[in-house]
Amino acid sequence: MLFVRIAGVQLIEGKGHPGLDMKERTIMKAMKTLALVAVAGFAFGASADVATFDFNIENWGASPVDVINTDFDFEALAGGQIGSINSVSIQLSHSFADDIRFSMTASDGTFFEFLGGEGGSSDLGDGGSDLVGMSTYTFVAAAGNGGFDDFVNGPPIAGGEFDAISWGVGPFGAGSWNLFLRDRFSGDDGAVGSISIDYNLVPAPGSMALLGLGGIVAGRRRR
Repeated sequence: MLFVRIAGVQLIEGKGHPGLDMKERTIMKAMKTLALVAVAGFAFGASADVATFDFNIENWGASPVDVINTDFDFEALAGGQIGSINSVSIQLSHSFADDIRFSMTASDGTFFEFLGGEGGSSDLGDGGSDLVGMSTYTFVAAAGNGGFDDFVNGPPIAGGEFDAISWGVGPFGAGSWNLFLRDRFSGDDGAVGSISIDYNLVPAPGSMALLGLGGIVAGRRRR
């Protein structure tokens, strides 16, 4: 079961393993909810928010598998054009970090790579296959945080903030995005909880006009 939340509000409940099974009426409900959030955010320009995908898949890793390969219409979910991505977080546990591939592809083909075979034999989380043992790993554009290669074949890699391998710069157009998580080899344990994307919306032209009008009014009042 997959749940999608934005600003803590559950928008979509999808069935299957894994994927987005979105009915038209569910999307319309989500769009109405997000319209209210968007209007409030646009009053201050670009709106920052978080979209959370709850996968909650445990007990994988015995054989190579695409744990997550999910397409989603980010613009429809967020209720506006995606301007930029600030960070991407994943709740994860695995017994061999090097096995993991984790990435996201934007609507225009821009590739965000977070994990691509780093960390050697180090554990992620508690190294088990249960959701209770996961840690949260947050990836950002290069900011001097280091990557998983700094922990090759060492103790378990604690949750925290890390530099992504590659990052994309927006704004991004309408279309399908993809989240991808693969376990490349067999004989290991793994669990994944939620994936959260911290993003900014591009302000709508009308909201920017209102913002400018508000500035003019404020200026007149100051006089």
